[in-house]
Amino acid sequence: MALSTSLATVLLTSAALWSLASADTCNPLSSPCPAIPGLASSTYSVSFAQQTTTPTDWILADFATVNYGAPNGANFTIAKRYDAPYIWSRFYVLFGRIEVVLKAAPGAGIITGAVMMSDDLDEIDWEWSGNNFAGASGKVQTNFFGKGITGYYDRGSTPAVTAPQDQFHTYALDWSPAALTWSIDGQNVRTLKNSLATSGEYQYPQTPSRLHLGVWCAGDPDNNGATVAWGGGYTNFSLAPFSAYVQSVKITTPNPCSSWQYPSSFDGTYSSVLCTNQTVTNTLPCTYAVVQGDDGYKIAKTLGITFEALQAANANVNWDALLLRIRRHRGLFNYLFDHLDFDYFDYFDDFDDFDSGDFRRLVFIKHHTNQLELNLPNISCDGHVKLKYSPPLKHQSQQHRVRVRGSFELCHL
Repeated sequence: MALSTSLATVLLTSAALWSLASADTCNPLSSPCPAIPGLASSTYSVSFAQQTTTPTDWILADFATVNYGAPNGANFTIAKRYDAPYIWSRFYVLFGRIEVVLKAAPGAGIITGAVMMSDDLDEIDWEWSGNNFAGASGKVQTNFFGKGITGYYDRGSTPAVTAPQDQFHTYALDWSPAALTWSIDGQNVRTLKNSLATSGEYQYPQTPSRLHLGVWCAGDPDNNGATVAWGGGYTNFSLAPFSAYVQSVKITTPNPCSSWQYPSSFDGTYSSVLCTNQTVTNTLPCTYAVVQGDDGYKIAKTLGITFEALQAANANVNWDALLLRIRRHRGLFNYLFDHLDFDYFDYFDDFDDFDSGDFRRLVFIKHHTNQLELNLPNISCDGHVKLKYSPPLKHQSQQHRVRVRGSFELCHL
């Protein structure tokens, strides 16, 4: 039975958040794609309680902060509105067992997620609401999608779990070509058979996927009512911080492979994905001349690599395409950086120095008009950049967009 449009919007919002990390990838159903890194060994494990920074085989979302250490492991905290910290694995896995030892974040509207996502939008979900989706007892939502087809939104389930915001539990996926089983602390709570989800609106997830971990806010007052209701109600940010913890991840796979390749004959099934066992590396230039309209995706395409490879080689660079708006405030120009729902404010005079941190934030500003010009010399990461607006601003409320010229140090920033 089809669900309401409002509930469909809720589930789409949830799925869209986790697919953000895949926005920089190449969808093999749409175009030829380069090889992607796999898990070369049959087993993988990480104890986040023994880490002090994000491990090298994981990617930290831009503008996010995740802390690590004993006893709780990775700490994903929403400290204020618009926070949404998450990480995802650099490597892809095709079938196997994925275990996550996790304690969900509390708070109405606060969503914790452990999601497997592939480049062609196959998806397997665990999601928790900070108040159990406004329920009286603990629960978690399981879900699946194939090829990004959301269908009738009637495939979720909400098995019971004891005090998920207060206790660590082991949540596992046993994923094979034939079936997918969700389990909690060793007890199976749901099984999906491939034979029951093979076509149409119900597509079985069956392509190499990465694990995404993090928290986001469904209860933000700007969200639509259905999203808020699904997440358990509006979030009271005065009660922040809201923290989820992941102690460890363990993965075993029957298909160890150092790289996966989608051939031209790829038809969306696991049997058409090739294990090529090649070393996925690229030789990158140490400088790159930025031209009008450049952003990270266009640069990666110019270099003949994926954006992910470019990002991995330059982990400290802010690669998001940003929009810069300028407003005058008390004699100063307010440079407002928009990143999804995140606002970054800084104040400068009309002619000012930018240190390396500011420079990284300014490197990839999406260009639409030429009313403001940023001229970058050849500089190293510890250099300074002069910014001068040209032509002068004539209206205090006038908005401008930026273009970037010159070149910058691409490697080892």
